Amino acid sequence: MPEEPAVVTAEPAAEAPTMFDTEGNFTENWTHLLTDTALHDNPTLKASKTIESLASQTVNAQKLVGADKIAVPNEASTELEWETFHKAGGRPETAADYNFTKPEELPDENYSQEYVSGLQDLLFTFGASKKLADALIKYDTEFKVKHLATVTQDEKLAMTGLQDGLIADWGNAFEQKKHDGNRAIEEASSVMENGVKVINQEFKNRLVEKAGNDPDIIRAFANLGAKFKEAGSLKIDSIPTPADIQVTIDDELAKPAYSPDYAKHGFTRAQHDAQVQKVKALFEEKDKYAKTG
Repeated sequence: MPEEPAVVTAEPAAEAPTMFDTEGNFTENWTHLLTDTALHDNPTLKASKTIESLASQTVNAQKLVGADKIAVPNEASTELEWETFHKAGGRPETAADYNFTKPEELPDENYSQEYVSGLQDLLFTFGASKKLADALIKYDTEFKVKHLATVTQDEKLAMTGLQDGLIADWGNAFEQKKHDGNRAIEEASSVMENGVKVINQEFKNRLVEKAGNDPDIIRAFANLGAKFKEAGSLKIDSIPTPADIQVTIDDELAKPAYSPDYAKHGFTRAQHDAQVQKVKALFEEKDKYAKTG
């Protein structure tokens, strides 16, 4: 009796992978079904859970690209592509078109055309827009002005402290010692030309500037001037004391031109006013020297 053929039961066919589940949402690994393997693990695509969210994402991305759809260049891009990109971003035609000018609030000595030209070239090379360049130069100027104001204030405080220290040490002799120092500086700045003493003003100005910022130099010149005076090699007139000035004031007050009855003494109103101003100036001078004591 012949054998009966064996019955083979067919395996149910495996379901083909699909991008969508029964509710129409993307399946977990739907990106792996895309032909382009570079997109399989793209985080932007994987973040989309529905076809609607993917469509919305695509539209928003299109808006970001802009109407002109200028592609962002990379290392392989040509010079023309970079030029097109920079121009679309607002860069001017040339570096000079940034048109930076000296800010009014910035002192001349703190403005450098060479610096500005270099900055314009740098911004142009990296494709900065005119708007960005203006913002940068504004920030740069404001920072410099603020820094200069701080430095100036610090210098004023330092000079005040310097003078206060010398006044404390020298007392009533402050003006005389300062005068001695100034005469010593003038003597040190002089040269003889054809038998005539001539002051080298540029050299003198540098000495005065250095002395004005260093208490040791001020003291040194004051001591030098005093020694010149003692040796008789330099004539330095003494500065009157407040008491000396008061004697002069008393003499001027006693003059008929100062009297309310100046006309009776043969003086005019102009001569009287001149005498009043002279007395006033003497009082101011006395007050100045009194404060330094």
